[in-house]
This record gives sequence, C-alpha cells and structure tokens, in this order.
Amino acid sequence: MTLEVLITDKLEVSPAELASLFDDSTINRPTQNIDLIKAMIEGSNLLICAWIREVELENKTTAKSYREDLDASAVTFTFDLDRLRSKVTDDRSNGKHESPYVDHQPTGESLPKESSYGKTLAGVARSVTDFSYCCYLSDLAVASKFQGRGIGIALVEATKSSIGDGVSLILIAAPSAVDYYPKLGFEGVDSAYMIRRK
Repeated sequence: MTLEVLITDKLEVSPAELASLFDDSTINRPTQNIDLIKAMIEGSNLLICAWIREVELENKTTAKSYREDLDASAVTFTFDLDRLRSKVTDDRSNGKHESPYVDHQPTGESLPKESSYGKTLAGVARSVTDFSYCCYLSDLAVASKFQGRGIGIALVEATKSSIGDGVSLILIAAPSAVDYYPKLGFEGVDSAYMIRRK
C-alpha cells in the first residue's frame, strides 16, 4: 500500500471539514462555532491542504488492520501550488535539496473540486501573509491517523515555498509541540508578545 498525498492550495475545504480535522488532530480551535471557522477560511490568504488519494484495501475491514497497513505504507507527495516562489525542499536529511517527493510542479491549471484524491482531508496549513515580509502560520494540523508520515513537514515546506525565502515564517507553538518545530528549521524567539483574544 502506498499513501499518496496531494499538497495543494487549489482544492476547496469546507468549514465542516476543517473543524473535523481540528478536532481529530487535537489542535485547540473553536470548532463548535462553524461561522467562525468559515470566517477563518475566508480570511486566510494562504491555505494549503493535504489530501489523500482514495485507496482500496483488500480484505482489510477493521480499523486495526487499516492502521497496520497505513503504518507500513510508503508515502509519496505531489505538490501542486498556485503560488511558488522557491523550490519545495526536504529538510529531513543533512542539507537542503529538491524534494524527492515532488512529482510535479504547478501547471497553472486549476484542479477540479472533486479530484482523484477524493475528499479525505489529512492536513492543513492556514496562514495570513503579505507575501513580502512576514507570514503568520496560524494553524498546522494533521489528522491523527496520518501523523508521523511527514505530512506536517510537507505542509510547512509548501508554505515556505509559497512565500519565498525573503519572507519570515512565524507561528505560536502549542505547549505539546515546542520540541517539534525546531526540527523543521524554526528557532525559538524570547522577545515575542501578544494581546490575547477576548
């Protein structure tokens, strides 16, 4: 079994799909307020999603057997992005290089809303940016059953490639993820401040 993942900003995600993903990934978002989730989608100007190609599992009917197949499966990534300011890279080995997981670069054509990847939303990177100086990565979430397969890394790399090397990428890490982001090239900053929502 090969897990085929499409990383793209061309397929629309519904508020219900995003809320369900947030709940499943354990990211703390106001998912009961679907109007707010809808506004979060509409207010983002860089929304990159990971979609899973529908796969047929022969004689695999239980959740446990599906999980075993999933854990043993190879992963391939296809990146198809409207905005691409630098090559999609892979930071999981020493030194940067063009990702071996990139099957193709953007074609300039829009994907159909219903593609061969079906409607299995596996992850999302939702950002607000000026594409010139800074980008705030507000939400990075991966469905629980697909975690640990490199999807979060691919979403961050796609975000970085969409904004270009001259734009700073900023995020606020959840307490449970503070050790994760340095592995993706983020550095901790002690001088950050925020005014919280009321």
